[in-house]
Amino acid sequence: PVIPLLRKNVHENVGEEAARDAVCVLNWGEDCSALGPPFDYIFCADCVYNEGAFEPLLVTLQALSDQQTTVFMSFQKRRKADNNFFSRAKRVFSVTEVDRETVPGIGPRSEEFRKTRIVELRKR
Repeated sequence: PVIPLLRKNVHENVGEEAARDAVCVLNWGEDCSALGPPFDYIFCADCVYNEGAFEPLLVTLQALSDQQTTVFMSFQKRRKADNNFFSRAKRVFSVTEVDRETVPGIGPRSEEFRKTRIVELRKR
């Protein structure tokens, strides 16, 4: 059910052809070379939640990026294990927390939103 919704959102924002080309299933840890990396930007939302998936996610981010790629990750810190992901990520990426106050368009929001962290990763 997620893929059709993503295609609809992309279609509404950038057009039908882009929606067909830009939205596909990506299983972390599997070969992703057919997607044509590296990418300029990678956006991840709420992907740091399952410790068993940390390594496949990192493998995928490494495969999709190079030193010019900027990866933005947003997540809510729920457990101490979340820190394990970023400790592992620091082996390959520089990891910087984004000051949300400096991001245009992000103002006072719901309590839930205020718990959200945004982190920037760049390959070393």
